[in-house]
Amino acid sequence: MNIIKDTRKKTKKSSQENPERKREEVALRESEDKFRSIFENASDCIIFLDKSGRILEINRKAEEMFGGSKEELFGKHFTKVGVISPRDIPVVISAFAKALIGQKTTSTICIKNKKGREICVEVSGSLLKRDSKLAGLLVIARDVTERKKTEEALKEAERKFRNMVEITSDWIWEVDKNGVYTYASPKIKEILGYEPKEVIGKTPFDLMPKDEAKKIAKIFGEIAKDKKVFHDLENWNIHKNGRKVLLETSGVPILDEKGNLIGYRGMDRDITERKKMEEALREERNKLQKYLAVAGIIVLVLSPEGKVLLMNNKGSEVLGYKRMEILGKNWFTNFIPEKNRAEVRAFFEKLINEIVDHVEYFENIVLTKNGEKKTISWHNSLLKDEKGGVQAILSTGADITELKQAKMTIEQLKELDKMKDEFLNIAAHELRTPLTSIIGLSEIIKEQNPSLASSSQKYIDIINAEGVKLSHIIKRMLTVTRFESGRETVYLEQFNLPAFVSSSLPNLNIIAKEKKSRIVFETEKKSIVIRSDKEKISQVIYNFVDNAVKYGPEGQTITISVIKPERDWVKVEVTDQGEGIPEDLQKRLFTKFSQLEPSLSRSQEGTGLGLYICKLIVDSLGGKIGVESELGKGSTFYFILPINKPSESPRKNKITSF
Repeated sequence: MNIIKDTRKKTKKSSQENPERKREEVALRESEDKFRSIFENASDCIIFLDKSGRILEINRKAEEMFGGSKEELFGKHFTKVGVISPRDIPVVISAFAKALIGQKTTSTICIKNKKGREICVEVSGSLLKRDSKLAGLLVIARDVTERKKTEEALKEAERKFRNMVEITSDWIWEVDKNGVYTYASPKIKEILGYEPKEVIGKTPFDLMPKDEAKKIAKIFGEIAKDKKVFHDLENWNIHKNGRKVLLETSGVPILDEKGNLIGYRGMDRDITERKKMEEALREERNKLQKYLAVAGIIVLVLSPEGKVLLMNNKGSEVLGYKRMEILGKNWFTNFIPEKNRAEVRAFFEKLINEIVDHVEYFENIVLTKNGEKKTISWHNSLLKDEKGGVQAILSTGADITELKQAKMTIEQLKELDKMKDEFLNIAAHELRTPLTSIIGLSEIIKEQNPSLASSSQKYIDIINAEGVKLSHIIKRMLTVTRFESGRETVYLEQFNLPAFVSSSLPNLNIIAKEKKSRIVFETEKKSIVIRSDKEKISQVIYNFVDNAVKYGPEGQTITISVIKPERDWVKVEVTDQGEGIPEDLQKRLFTKFSQLEPSLSRSQEGTGLGLYICKLIVDSLGGKIGVESELGKGSTFYFILPINKPSESPRKNKITSF
């Protein structure tokens, strides 16, 4: 206001001195009126400050903002008007000082006008000169409260968006119109192993196998061409560690104001495990369908009153009725034998009233149309409505009549087998005493009667030899009985296995010499201390060598090897130079009473218990027994034992090597 008055005074004086300027005075007055109109009606606050910071003039908008009149604010220092927040005064003073030296400044401050309204103001200042001298500052203040609120709202929305992006299980991304990533949320680290910055500048196809990238690029090209929204596009990606990850991708196009495509925004979800589960479920469903088709399961649905609501073809076939003859009938009175009805109905009532805690398996006899009785095994479940009320019982059943009969036969066979074992055990015990007497007496006769006739001597030798042979058979039968009944004792001690095997060679060579064979001992390590049963190990090796001699050629070399420990296990092998064993016969070598040759034509005698006993021994020592053989190249019988045999169950440690 003062600035405008001063200008008018100068103009009036000039016009009086120089009439020529009268027209200029009129034009200037019109210009000043225009300026006043613009000044007063401007949408921004306009404030004139002198160079000391006092208010010289404000417009109407400034009066509204400050909540005071021009007269109240005139001459006051801008920091003393009481509307500027104390925390913003240093900012305003600094901006004022910079403006006075010609620096353009823009600051955003908060004010609280005299009416109590809080306003955010964007303030800029410029120099105001008169006659080329500094007269003050022209300050423009704009109310940016709503813009500030909008900015804060946007910041809050962005913060919420970021929070949501970071906690969601999906990977959020943005690509430009060329499919190049411009944004990737942190979730990519968990899904594909990459940091977000590692994929910026790449395309989704760079993360896929070549064939998959080619296929998906074609699909996405068609989508982008039509600017379509897409959902649940499955695609395989390669994790940073090399494994494959299946992603489910959805996206929306990003368009400019003219509708041109500038990119896509979307998300990826890791569905690898879900896909595996779906495949597993599909496989199980297929298996179930095949099973139902092959096995012909009975499907029966009963109402709470026991009426047949559904019966499939298999059920009709088992019962011997047409389906329409079964539907609507009472299950218990028509298809269950009279003496079984009470039991079956009682179980049915428990299911209906949910007295049983879980779906139960149940067997019962059904009556066919021709009066035949069949045993059916049922699995039952309740069919409920939305409120949890029982609507019916679904039962799936299988005819196990023949199976029950087979079980009875198996039980009978088991009983017979048990009786056989008991008989053999009793017979072996009963025979052992007289055999001992026969062997002993034959040896006494030989020693006390050296002058017997050669024919008598020959008969006594036969009696003695056959008695010894029979004694060995009985001994083996008793050994098997002890093992199978769990009465065989294992004596554990620590010893050097190679040294122990080496000490057994003289006795083993006696067996080998019977067929002019020789035994070679090999060991990769001279000292291998194990904790096991020496005598039982000796028995297994003896049996292996005896078989090698018995079934092998004359003059062969039999090799006993002790393989150095690997993962706490040691291996002993006995290799012969025989004809080898066919693969189909190898599988039954270690079974009871097994013989490779037919019983009526075999060239060697034996009970078929030797290798079976070897297996029982090795099992009791916590090991594994086996054979490797090739026709024409001989056989290798072996057993593997733990270095330290535990005192408990022999099968606790698992053999993982050799």
